[in-house]
Amino acid sequence: YIISLAKQLLPSVYNFKYALQVYDKGKGLPIHNDFYDDNRDKAVRGIVWINPTRVEGTAVYNEQEELIGELGGNPGDLLLFLTTENSYHSAINTTDIPRYTVNLTFANKI
Repeated sequence: YIISLAKQLLPSVYNFKYALQVYDKGKGLPIHNDFYDDNRDKAVRGIVWINPTRVEGTAVYNEQEELIGELGGNPGDLLLFLTTENSYHSAINTTDIPRYTVNLTFANKI
């Protein structure tokens, strides 16, 4: 089912890998995008929040790396996005609750 959702963003998606991620207070990823020359075959990424209560979501930014807002963070939320030159985002946990997510990387045919 999850592949069919990713295919709505990029029809050439055919498989995915996943990993559990835990960010304790003060930990996370600074502003970045996942658009690299060596990963064009992984153009769709995803995040599923698995905490039992709300935690911080993923902050999204424009091309000037100015904050646009936050997506996700509720139990069971799913965020799927295309990795592009302008898909800037970050995930820094400023709460006392560890932030648990399942991170998805979808393979696509180039």
